[in-house]
Amino acid sequence: MKTELLNYLKCPLTGEDLILDRIESQHDSEIINGTLISVKSKKEYKIENGIPNLIIDYSEKVELTANQFSFEHLEVGEHLQEARKIEEDILLFFLKTGIDSSVYELEGIDISGLQSYKEIGYEPNWSFLKDKVIVDAGAASGRFARLVAPHCKKLILLDIGNHLYKAQEELRKYDHVHFVKCNLVKPPLMESSIDFIYSIGVLHHTPDPKQSFLSLASSIKKDGSFSLWVYPPEYWSHPIKAFVSKLIRGILLQFPFTIQQKFIKNILLPIGRFQMKIAKSKALKLLFAPLFILNIPRHENKDEMLATIIDYYTPQFIFTYTNNDISNWFTEAGLKFSKLLFPTSAIGTKDRLND
Repeated sequence: MKTELLNYLKCPLTGEDLILDRIESQHDSEIINGTLISVKSKKEYKIENGIPNLIIDYSEKVELTANQFSFEHLEVGEHLQEARKIEEDILLFFLKTGIDSSVYELEGIDISGLQSYKEIGYEPNWSFLKDKVIVDAGAASGRFARLVAPHCKKLILLDIGNHLYKAQEELRKYDHVHFVKCNLVKPPLMESSIDFIYSIGVLHHTPDPKQSFLSLASSIKKDGSFSLWVYPPEYWSHPIKAFVSKLIRGILLQFPFTIQQKFIKNILLPIGRFQMKIAKSKALKLLFAPLFILNIPRHENKDEMLATIIDYYTPQFIFTYTNNDISNWFTEAGLKFSKLLFPTSAIGTKDRLND
């Protein structure tokens, strides 16, 4: 942790400033292990392997959430690094943040985002990020942070799981990138300190997504912006598939995560791979139609598919929202917003009068 990070942090419990209390180990300007304390209440927070741990809610479900996503990102290998995947992620980032509206004007665009930006002739315009202090709210192992880091003044990655250390290792070369373990429901960010926050597919996995959004939004400066995408109701597909998926998920959550992994790897994944094969033939798809009541996310890459199935069935918290829901969130936070092409995605800006 670099001490300049303290310019943006507060105690998540009391809202007080945090100061450095002890340094146990240090490498150059980087504090590896030590302790932060809140100024008045003296609440202590550990710095562990270069990352301050400001988690204040580690209830059973929150701990299970952290462990599940750490497994997904560290063990399974989600979000592969090959050039094609990175090009898809760049397009997806622009589609789901709305920081360059020209991306929506391109012909032949697929809003699933499973296209390389090069395929459709898009030239990424990163100018929106220049000279900004940016927060990646729910950064995981750095899927989007690695794209943003070269283009901004400062980048702060927030997440609750140990997969944040994977992002730290990959982004270590950037002196302006910082990392914080915390709860997004009560993020330890000072009010009016951040220029831009993006949260792509994360807040619906928190215990209280609306409160997470409002808490994060309070840290935005006047004229600062917030880009959000959360799951729409269509996430569960049509009602019959939704019923089956929620039933399976409800049963799986009664078992330890190790059992969930085995069930997904040995049963759901093979069924999903079989679905992919027979889906190529209309006759076979019709013959095995009942099998498709079981909704299994598909991907050509087997590891990516396994990670996606884990993400679909095992999170402790999965909420879905309508466009009207998130419109109300932005309004309550005092942000003037524009809906994006994706369902339940928007970008909002804090009016000076509401700061």
